[in-house]
Amino acid sequence: MKLSALLITLVLFYGSDSHADESNTSLRDKVIDASKTIEYRIRAFKEMYRHLLIDGEIPQRTICVWDVFGRQGPVFESTVDIQLRFKFYGVSMNLLAYLDEDEMIVDFKSGKCDVAVMSGAKANQFNSFTGSIEALGGVTSKSQMKILLQVLSNPKAMAKMENDEYVIIGVIPLGENYLFSRNGGASDLRAIMHGKAGMVKTDLSQELFFKSFDTEIIKQTNFSMTAHSFNTGSTDIILASRAAYNMHNLNKGLEFGSIIDYPISQSTLQIVGRIEAVPPEMALMLREDFYIKFNYMYNFIDKMSTVPKPLFKSLSLEDEELILKKINSVRDKYKKTERYDKSMLNLMARIRCKLDQHSSECK
Repeated sequence: MKLSALLITLVLFYGSDSHADESNTSLRDKVIDASKTIEYRIRAFKEMYRHLLIDGEIPQRTICVWDVFGRQGPVFESTVDIQLRFKFYGVSMNLLAYLDEDEMIVDFKSGKCDVAVMSGAKANQFNSFTGSIEALGGVTSKSQMKILLQVLSNPKAMAKMENDEYVIIGVIPLGENYLFSRNGGASDLRAIMHGKAGMVKTDLSQELFFKSFDTEIIKQTNFSMTAHSFNTGSTDIILASRAAYNMHNLNKGLEFGSIIDYPISQSTLQIVGRIEAVPPEMALMLREDFYIKFNYMYNFIDKMSTVPKPLFKSLSLEDEELILKKINSVRDKYKKTERYDKSMLNLMARIRCKLDQHSSECK
């Protein structure tokens, strides 16, 4: 099956969106038509949502950004580019930085923020579809993520990107997740998994994975606390991205440790908007823009994800087979729960099998 045919199959799986009033159908069709110029689509958007305009312009919105380094951090820095994208589409944005992600979530829910940039783990409470992207074994490579973001930027996926209160404006990949271990001298995978594993308490897939090795689990409220427990020695193993190495100073926990060179999931930042402030048609145009800038996003992440190569430790062929077996088993288990969105799990499986038809899960 060619890629274009795969995309058609996937987007038709979701159906269409009907958020807009029927009388606006013609205008809506113009706004979501990617073959038209941006200027043409924005004019149609302003006509469609003229009741939101003040003096012919969309009122200023507020973006709240979680970054452990505040306004000096890499996430906040990347949000400056997001601010410019909104401006291009006719929306002026005010930026607020938060060191505490949970505090930002509270302000977002209260209406202080119109848009919030948060971890994928926290985004699940606003949209379980995109909140399921980080499920262990879901997306494990850059090529898989690129196809996924292409599907999410298609108008046929709009219904899955919104609900009555919130809309997903964009998904920013932070790269693949690896096992970080304080025990750099461990001889094999089972020895590496011996000890205490730190994880965010809402991540069922990680919990199932660590349990499959009989690893003791220490649950935390957010990833910042999980990283701290690793750095201080309260836990021995965590799952993290290369970006987290610098963002959370994981070099402290890796003084005598190593990173297992086998990607098993994906970290993301997700941009969530209040649908009353950012209508779904505007969110669609922004998701298209994020997809177009996919390589730029990855290049930016690579720059903030420098990790010394000697820290990476390869698995033996036997251990690679073991970890793959564990991942497949975990997938089978969490698919039977209500924790993750089934349509996202099916979408990611189709993408994996498109790129690797010989994988054991695709036979």
